[in-house]
Formats: sequence, C-alpha cells, structure tokens
Amino acid sequence: ADEHEKGGKPYTGHIVGEPYGHMTGVGVYPWNVITFGRGLAMNATDMPWDVASKTDVVPHCHKANHLIQHIWERDGKPFSFRYRADVGSTLLSTAVLFHRCKDGSLLEILSGDSIYREVVSKIASAARDIADRACSLFSYANSSDKHAIVQLGRYGDIVNALPAIRLYGEANQVKPSVVVAKEFASILEGVSYVDAVEFNGGFDAVKPAIEAAATKHRTVVASQVWGRDIEVVRKCDHYNQDNWERLGMLGRWGERMPLVFDKRNYVRERDAINKLVPWTAEPIIVVSLTGGATSKLNDGARIKRMVQERFGKRARIIDLDGFKFNYIFDAIGVMELADAIVTTDTVWLHLASETLVPVAAFLSDISDWHKTKPRCNCTLELTNTSDSSTDRLMAWLDARVTAAEHRRFVHCCETHRPLPNRVKRAQRSWRDMNSGGDWKVVMLGQCDRDTTMLGEDRSIPFLRDVLRHGLNACGSDDYLVFTNDDNILVNGLKDEIKRVLSRGVALTANRIDIPHWTGVPPVVTATNHQGRDLLAFKASWLRLHLEDFYDYALGICDWDIGIAAHVRHFHGKRWHHDTSWQIEDDCELKPGWVLHEIHKPTYPDAKKVLTPGLLYNRKLLRRWIDRFDPDMRVGFWWWGKI
Repeated sequence: ADEHEKGGKPYTGHIVGEPYGHMTGVGVYPWNVITFGRGLAMNATDMPWDVASKTDVVPHCHKANHLIQHIWERDGKPFSFRYRADVGSTLLSTAVLFHRCKDGSLLEILSGDSIYREVVSKIASAARDIADRACSLFSYANSSDKHAIVQLGRYGDIVNALPAIRLYGEANQVKPSVVVAKEFASILEGVSYVDAVEFNGGFDAVKPAIEAAATKHRTVVASQVWGRDIEVVRKCDHYNQDNWERLGMLGRWGERMPLVFDKRNYVRERDAINKLVPWTAEPIIVVSLTGGATSKLNDGARIKRMVQERFGKRARIIDLDGFKFNYIFDAIGVMELADAIVTTDTVWLHLASETLVPVAAFLSDISDWHKTKPRCNCTLELTNTSDSSTDRLMAWLDARVTAAEHRRFVHCCETHRPLPNRVKRAQRSWRDMNSGGDWKVVMLGQCDRDTTMLGEDRSIPFLRDVLRHGLNACGSDDYLVFTNDDNILVNGLKDEIKRVLSRGVALTANRIDIPHWTGVPPVVTATNHQGRDLLAFKASWLRLHLEDFYDYALGICDWDIGIAAHVRHFHGKRWHHDTSWQIEDDCELKPGWVLHEIHKPTYPDAKKVLTPGLLYNRKLLRRWIDRFDPDMRVGFWWWGKI
C-alpha cells in the first residue's frame, strides 16, 4: 500500500518483457479500469487479458518489480519449491508477493504445515462463498416472476423505455417481465433481456395492469407516465425522461447504450428493403409525416409533397407512411440506409436511436413536457408547421443531401516497409481512384498490438485496429474501404461501392489473381479466389457495430471467411462452402474490381502448419459459427483439429 501511494499511478505491478511489455495480471488496480485506454482487457478473446490490455495499463503503471516477483515457470511448469534453500535462492530479498506458485509449496515451506492447511481451508471456504454469490447474481434469467414493469404502449413509448428497462434488470440482477398491451406486444420479440406479459386491456388501463401484475410478481414498477385512474407526477422537463425516472435510471439518460434490439431479423429486414429501397447512387431521405396517433402532424401531407418536389431529382425519397412492416422494429434496416430521416414524434423517432443517421423531427407543441426529448441523432427540432419551420427543414435537407453527394472514400490498410515492386504497382492504381479528390488513403504501420502477442514471428495488426484507424479519418457521411496493401483497384469501383451500399451497410469483394499488372484490367466472368480482399462500410454504421466484428488477425488464413459470413448475416444471407463462390448482390461486388498479382506465399501452408495466429483465427471463426449459424460448420476440414 505504501509503494502504491508513493507511485502515484492507478496501477502498481510487475512489468514483464520491457521495453514493450505488459503488467502481469497480479497487481494493484483502480476501481474504474474501463476508463483507462480502450477497455482492451474487456475485449480479450484468445489471448491473456493482461497481454491484450498492455497499452491501456503500462502508461499508467507504477513499476514495482522489486516487491512483486514474477517467474512464470521452471522446466516448463509453474514454480514448485522443493525445500527451504530453494526458496532462499529464488526469492528476492525485497519480494512481498511471488507469482506464480500454483501448488502451495512456497506457503507450506515458509509457514509450516499446520498454518498451510489452515490457510488452504479458509481459501476453499471463501471460494465456495464467492461461487455461491456469483451463482445468485447470474441466475436471474429464471427469476422473472419477481419483477414486473408496466409499460402498456404505444410502440414509441415502449422503445423509449427499453434502454432504461435493460438497465433496471442489470441493476437488480433480474430479467424483468414487461407488461404490455396485447396489440403492441410483438415489439418485445426483438429483445432478449425481458419476458413479455400480454395485458388484455387498453393501453391506457394502467391501474388494472398493475393489479394483475401484483398477483404474480413481488415487485411491480409502473414506468408509464400517463393513463386512466392514475396520478402522474411530473418530475422532469419531458414526459419520456419521466419514464426513465420512474425506473430509477434518469441519471444514465445521456449515456450511449448498447443497441436496444439485440434480436433483429435480418431476413425480414432484407425483404422490406427489397420492397422500399431501389438500387441507386443517390442520397436517401426516409420520411414519415402523416402517421402517428398522439402527435399527428396536420400539415404532414403538404410538407411531404414539398420534400418530394424540392429533392425528388437529387435524392430517393422513401416513404414509411402506409408501409406495413411484419414487425415494427424491422424498419431499422431501412432507416440505417438513410442519409436523413424526417419524421413526426412517432415510433420512428425512437427507433432512429439504433442508428447515427441525422434526424429532423416535428415535436409536440402542446407543452414542453409533452415534447419528446430525442435520444437519437436529432439535429433539427421543429415544433410547428409555420413557413419558418418548413424553410428551416428545406435548408437542413439541402445541407444533408449536399453532404451525401460529396461523401469521401477513406481507404485504410496495414503496410510494411520496404515495398516490393508489385506492391508499388498496385498502389499506383489507387491514385486513379482519387481523380475527383474524394479518395483518401490512410495506412497503419507499427501499432500497439500485433500477432507477435499470439506467438507469430510476423508483426501483423488485428482487424479492429486497422478499421478503427480508418474510422478516425472518416466523417459521418463517408465510406470506409479496407484492402490489403498489394491490391489493385479498377476504375469504376467507387460507383459500384455507392450502388451496393445504397441497399446495404457493408460489403465484401473477392480478388482476381493475375500474373502481372499492366494497367489494363482483364476480362472477368467469375471469381477465381475464395478469399475477400476488400471490405467497405458506411462509416457511421461501422462506428456502432465495430465491436460486433470478431477481432481476427489479418494476413493469416480464415479471417476473411469470418468477415464474409458476418457481412452476409447482416444482410439476411448465409455463407457455405458450396455457395462461397457465388456473389450475393446485396452485399458483395461482382468479380473484377479488385486484382492481385500472384506471388510466393508469405505464410505457411495452412494444411501443413497450424501456427498460433491461424489457431486463433479458426477458434474465433468457430465461435462465430456456433453462435450465429451452426449449420455453416459443414465443409471445414480443420473443424475437429483446433
């Protein structure tokens, strides 16, 4: 404790492998570990978390190697002390903690057998107590009969409340039942963290719903802030904040939450997109101005006509009014394709929180309390339909459409020096991409973590680090493009990316192998390579979903299979060996846009050598398949070898 205070840093520990080492896991930690760096320890997959988090920890660590002694093993095994002289010859005279001795031999020699047995007994008792408490914390999936939340509807009110309901469940270690009016209950099929209880009564019959819930639940909370036969105490400036206050979660209102709908059905979403969204390279405006019930916009039809007349030739107008989604939350798939959303105070305003798309909203002018406080990216709030409001809307839309018309392509890749001639030839093709000044290349060289952490002898970065590096250079309207540093890009690629991303959020592209690049693209009718060498994303979408992508090691086999499967999954498609050569038009480019000069492989034959990085990638791919598409495992010859 004295040494930690003297150091004056959040961490105190033993630094292993200087100068680019890590703090071994045994040490002193701050309570708010997640606030230092990028939370890498929380995202470690198949590498030790103390190694994965070294760039978060080491800059904030007070080195105390003289107090905390670290010897990983002797003769290939954790340290085992044989006799007292062995202890004397091994321990530093200043050491107060030794890591690692897993058999208790150090404690036994230093303390004597009787004390050793007593300590072991106490540790075992404490471990059982900790295990019992952990089980009680994480067994709440079966305790839904204890807590009920009454939130009868409508759809928009339920969507607004869901983040607070999730926080309530986490705070109380329960999976709460949510009592909803039967006509709106289907919306809860999109979330996993509540149990739906249908109430056969009107959506304003709060008191009967509370009484019914109380017969089966120990704790009943009425989060709804209006209804018949109940008194509503207005504590907040806006009604939907009162909704959160009743759940005790108002203090977390401003936080960026995990996405609300964690059980989206991408197949259904794709069906809706096919019906509503055409193939286009133009900006997309999603509009809903004549729907809604409690916040009807009387002048909505006229404003919608103005939008069509003013921007119909520059953008595609997607009208949600009158379209029947199978489930209301299926609209998220359409909304995240938009460059602008214009809506009244309806469920669309709340669903827009699942995207970063800029929103213009007509809000209630009954009173400030009746006016929704938007949690989405609402950059224009309008409260009436006067000429000034419509003029402001038209100016806002003009700015949004103009920004989308001038979006950039940010091309990121990892690179190593010196560059072979074939790589230089490939990168000369990138200059043609920038003929309009809208193609920016950002390269990632040496980075804080790489595949040497896995035991590889090559220093290659991980997928998320390269994508994150590219995102740092992206504006909200830009596309992010990833390739290897030796890929040749063919003229016309930008228009093809725009076209495919008008109906999707991400895409992949196969490469075509060629003997030598002469500047003339070959005639291509089919792909000759299963791997994906190009990825492209809507940058704003990727900012929300980057952590959904497994953090594969680049430049090592099978990472691109995992990405191709995941991108297809987001578009309601599936990946299998027997169909991997086929192109899914919704999320993959036709062959011929990405070329690659054939060269001697720089990695071992995957069928002969299972390197640490290859094992890591295959474990991640297997984990993804087990989670999202177990049938996909057919055809992987290595499945039982990892």
